[in-house]
Amino acid sequence: MKAYNIYNKVKLGAAALTLLAVTSCGDDFLDRTPIHGYTAPTYYTSDDAIIKATEPLYNYAWHGYNERAIVGMGSFRANDAWSPYLQGEFARFTITGLSTEVVNAWSSLYMVVAMSNQLINDLDNYTTEDNANVSQSVVRQAKGEAMLMRGCAYFYLLRGWGEVILYEDNFDAT
Repeated sequence: MKAYNIYNKVKLGAAALTLLAVTSCGDDFLDRTPIHGYTAPTYYTSDDAIIKATEPLYNYAWHGYNERAIVGMGSFRANDAWSPYLQGEFARFTITGLSTEVVNAWSSLYMVVAMSNQLINDLDNYTTEDNANVSQSVVRQAKGEAMLMRGCAYFYLLRGWGEVILYEDNFDAT
C-alpha cells in the first residue's frame, strides 16, 4: 500500500513538472522597460545627467590601475623606489603576464576605453539637437572628456604593452 502512495506522488510530481515546463512565459516577458530604473534613451535628457555620466571616467574606471599597479609599473621599474614586501617583482623584473597588478592594470585601462566608447555612442544616439533640456555645448564637452580619457588609457596601454587593440565601438570588438 505504501509503494502505491509513493508511486502516485512521483507520478503527480512528474505531471506537474511536465506541465510547468510546457507552459512558459511569452516571448515578450523579458522585453519590458524597467519601471523604476534608467535606460539609455530616457537618461540623457538634461545637462546634469550628461555631466553625471562622465563622472565614472574620472574615478571608478581607473581604480585597478591607480590602486597599486601604477607604483610598480612606474616607480619600481624605473628604480625610483624599492620595497621587498610590496611589488618587489617589478624592481627585480620577474613579472609575468599573470601578475596580479599587471592584470588589474590591463583590465582597468580597457575598462576606461569601453566606458568612454559607450558614453560617446550613447551621446551620439540619445542626444538630439531638438531637445531643449540638453545644450549641445554640454554634449560636446562630455564627448571631449570621454575621448580624452580613452586617449589617456590608450597612451598607458601603448607605453606598457606596445601595440594593443584599438577600437571605438564596443560591439565591433567582440
